[in-house]
Amino acid sequence: MVKRLVPFAPAAAAAALFALILLTEGTDEPGWSISALARTMTVLCLVGSVAAGIVPKRRDVRIHASAALAIFAVTAVGQSRMIELPAALYRVGCVVFALVVIATLRAPQRWARAAAAQRPVEAKGRSRAVLVLGLAWAVVALLLVTQLPRASRVVERQVARYFQGYEPPEDFVGFSSNLQLGSTRGMLQSSKVVMRLDGARVDYLRGAVLDDYDARHQRWSSSFDDTRSDLAADAPQAATSTRVRMARSAPVAHGNEARWFLPGDACELRSESGRVKVDGFGVAHPDPPAIANEISFRSGPACTGAAGRALPAARGPGPLDVALTPELQAQLAPLAASWTANLDNDRKKLDALTLHLAGFGYSLEVERKRGVDAVIDLLFIHREGHCELFATALALLARSQGIPARVVSGYRVSEINPVSGLAVVRERNAHTWVEAWVDGRWDTWDPTPPSELALRSRSSGWEQATEVAAWAWDRTVATFWQIGLARFGLGAGALAIVLLVIRRAMQGREKRGPDEGLTVARPLPAFETLATALARAGWVRTASEPLERFATRLDDGGEPWSSEASRALISYAALRYGGLGEEPAVARRLAELARKIRPLT
Repeated sequence: MVKRLVPFAPAAAAAALFALILLTEGTDEPGWSISALARTMTVLCLVGSVAAGIVPKRRDVRIHASAALAIFAVTAVGQSRMIELPAALYRVGCVVFALVVIATLRAPQRWARAAAAQRPVEAKGRSRAVLVLGLAWAVVALLLVTQLPRASRVVERQVARYFQGYEPPEDFVGFSSNLQLGSTRGMLQSSKVVMRLDGARVDYLRGAVLDDYDARHQRWSSSFDDTRSDLAADAPQAATSTRVRMARSAPVAHGNEARWFLPGDACELRSESGRVKVDGFGVAHPDPPAIANEISFRSGPACTGAAGRALPAARGPGPLDVALTPELQAQLAPLAASWTANLDNDRKKLDALTLHLAGFGYSLEVERKRGVDAVIDLLFIHREGHCELFATALALLARSQGIPARVVSGYRVSEINPVSGLAVVRERNAHTWVEAWVDGRWDTWDPTPPSELALRSRSSGWEQATEVAAWAWDRTVATFWQIGLARFGLGAGALAIVLLVIRRAMQGREKRGPDEGLTVARPLPAFETLATALARAGWVRTASEPLERFATRLDDGGEPWSSEASRALISYAALRYGGLGEEPAVARRLAELARKIRPLT
């Protein structure tokens, strides 16, 4: 009975973990949820795990297939945004699940050894088995706890990309139609690679344009993000000069917030789908949102007037581009006037404002004075900050002088990997700058101190070396997905057939003796002696009868030596076909049993 239930142990453990996670899922906690796709994948894998424990004829196949599908189910459970309690519960559950899986996979071997030896495992062997089991459990549990949530995100992203109709939950902070001052602080300290550029050099990659500043909540938002138009992105590859590839591990936004990071004057676009959507600020978005891996373009003066292939010119200034609260106007206007005294045009004023701000200090750790606007604190109290604050300060100072200005968030390209030659964009290269309306167009001003940009452009030798390895891995994975699931399945099937043929050929060579041609190697002499003794006693094994079935028939024979002969044959079968046991001991046991049968015959 126990042997029949063992194949279902991994499925039961995975189902128990899934049930506990569902029971602790917070209905009023926005930080914790299991996505619909994760639920579906978990249920399907659990059903498959149970079916795998029933359908196959061989017990070892049932156990391995059931365990594999149960592991997939636990992987799907890990696709969630967890608060502290469910996250800890998931980790503990993974440890217990790992122990169950290892014990289940070891069960057939223990049964075979017990059947072959007909005695309990010796103390020495038991202690060694416990040590191996403990080490394996620790390694597998560690991998489950640390890697399953990460692996599950990759799996869900690829499944969603394949079906192209599902939008994963939003879990990306920093580049969207809203920007809270300080929200990119963690990004500015992260070395995670976001994208790689190959080809002509570009400096600024726009991701979001923000024109509406909420002084009360110190937050920027976009007033023109939802209005989008279609644009062809099917230019010939030869017409492009720069190619952007998103890193596989990049925390890109999904759905309506998905976006391409391109310079403002990009043209000759070429995307995987052959089209993009462009909002009123000239920011390009993937179409459909699920495909956002690679895009090529050309930029520079040559893009002017590239009909049908250039990003449309962003709209002119509107009321929000000069909006400023009376409080900020009263505080900022005198400072801006003093910094731009005796200057007669907007461009010179913006240059002067930028120069003054660039002389401030750079810091991510400034403690702002409570009750004081962050921009006022930067300009009049601490005079230290990071790019978000400097860009906001310049935009508001320009508005106080009647100059339309807005904030742009994206990336500053500053790192070139000396090995691969690719421009590498990391999370710490996230940047915010200003676009102001001067001379009938939107131009760029960057007030961030040069010390900040230099600090975030540095990369260690280790980072550069690991980046090359990560780039090679990304290209391998991308190539796999370009092959497609159907072609990959056919290729994997063909490879499996080739490996099976090679294995059979090698097995055939192993069975041939040195001078015997195709003659199969003879069994142990002791087994032939026992078979002869059994035949004389009336127990003949046919050529097509498996040893295990013959042993079962002997065990039911009622002879004085039936049970002992049955166990000896099982021991011999385990040695010959499973490599279990010691040949001298098995041969000695078979010879002794043959001598016992002879006198009775």
